[in-house]
Amino acid sequence: MVTYGLFCLAAGYCGWIEHSLINQETILGFDVDVGPLFQTPAEAAQQAVDGDVHCIGASSLAAGHLTLIPALIEELAKLGRPDILVFAGGVIPPQDYDALFKAGIADIFGPGTRIPDSANRVSFIIRSIFRSENILRVIFVLPI
Repeated sequence: MVTYGLFCLAAGYCGWIEHSLINQETILGFDVDVGPLFQTPAEAAQQAVDGDVHCIGASSLAAGHLTLIPALIEELAKLGRPDILVFAGGVIPPQDYDALFKAGIADIFGPGTRIPDSANRVSFIIRSIFRSENILRVIFVLPI
């Protein structure tokens, strides 16, 4: 199972943790879209395209990161939006990082990454690519 969402690093269910994260991201200057539970990579990609977001985050909960995250990146490309960045977080073994970077992941946040730290890194990456000072639109899609 992979959770798609911005900085959903530790949460695997819809509850107060996600709402807390969404609130913090909004305060930090992100416009956060929340999606339904259990989406496929194709559904998450479509929601991202429909929402005109800058990025999607994916948090690995059950070792699906090497198949589901690249599938999400492929779906975004099929929809003509390879510019939507994908970030990964959660329990991803360091030996899997290279495969994810080769698949096109923008950055990886391991366990214990603080929300302000990850928000700053995501903001820096997005702003350097898009050269934008506007509020960033992100998608938060709960477990697939």
